[in-house]
Amino acid sequence: AARDAVLTSTTTTAGAALPKAGGTMTGNLTVQTLVGINKAVNSAVGLSVGSDAASATSYGLEVTNNSSNTRFLVDGLGSQRFYGSDNAETARFTDGKLGIGYANPQNNIHILGSNGSPNVGITLQSDDTADATASINLMSRIADNTNKTVVLTAYRGNLAITGDPAAGNVGIGTSSPSSPLHI
Repeated sequence: AARDAVLTSTTTTAGAALPKAGGTMTGNLTVQTLVGINKAVNSAVGLSVGSDAASATSYGLEVTNNSSNTRFLVDGLGSQRFYGSDNAETARFTDGKLGIGYANPQNNIHILGSNGSPNVGITLQSDDTADATASINLMSRIADNTNKTVVLTAYRGNLAITGDPAAGNVGIGTSSPSSPLHI
C-alpha cells in the first residue's frame, strides 16, 4: 500500500514508487536519465514512446496545450501530425512526404488551399542584407545518370532563369524546347 502512495518529496529514495495505474501525480517530475514508455529505452534519445498497435488511431505520442487541444501527434503508423489554433490538422509528415493542409500527400511536398484561403503560395525571402537573392534549384536526372540543374533566382525584383548552357532552353507549353525560348 505504501508503494501506491503519491510521492511528495522533491527527491526520491530507494524503493520509492510512482502512483499505480489510474493514480494521479501532481507537481513536476524531473528525470535525469532515459525514459521508455510502452517500449524499451532507446539509448539514442531521451524519451522513447511506443504505440500499442499499428493503426492511425493508436497514438504513440501526443503533445497538447493547456486546454488539452492536440498540437503534435505521432500515430501508430508513424505519421507526424501538426494542429493549428482551431484544433484542425494543418500539416502531416508521412512516408517521407509533407502534406500542408492535406492529410494524404501525393508528392514530396503537397500543399492544399482551404475554403477560407483557397489560394496557395510559397514564399522564399532572402536575408535582410542588401543585394541578397532568393533561389530555387530544380534538378533532374538525365539518361547518362547525371544531374542537370535549372535555377530560378530573384534579385532586386527581377527573375533570372539559368541552366546548363548546352541544354538551357526555356519552353512555354512544351517540355522539350528546341530554342532558347520556345513558345
